[in-house]
Amino acid sequence: MIIPQNQIPKWYEAGAVRSLYKEANRYGMHVDHIVPLRGPGVCGLHCMANLQLLTPEQNRQKSNNVWPDMPNEPVPLIPLEPAEQYHLNLS
Repeated sequence: MIIPQNQIPKWYEAGAVRSLYKEANRYGMHVDHIVPLRGPGVCGLHCMANLQLLTPEQNRQKSNNVWPDMPNEPVPLIPLEPAEQYHLNLS
């Protein structure tokens, strides 16, 4: 999997993440992003705080469009006014 650069934080723990993937491989586990990297309405980070080990069966059951504690109701979006309505007076 190729991780987009904007989903890897500057404080990325490269060594710890590599170790987690090695352990997962050793025990036949999958490394899962708790908040998925890509999915409708979600965009998680590739970092230790967002990784967990799952069995292959657990990982297959998990979808890529929800995360733990995600609200059941859709969050309403705030309609934005067209940008040209906003003017800054810098004088």
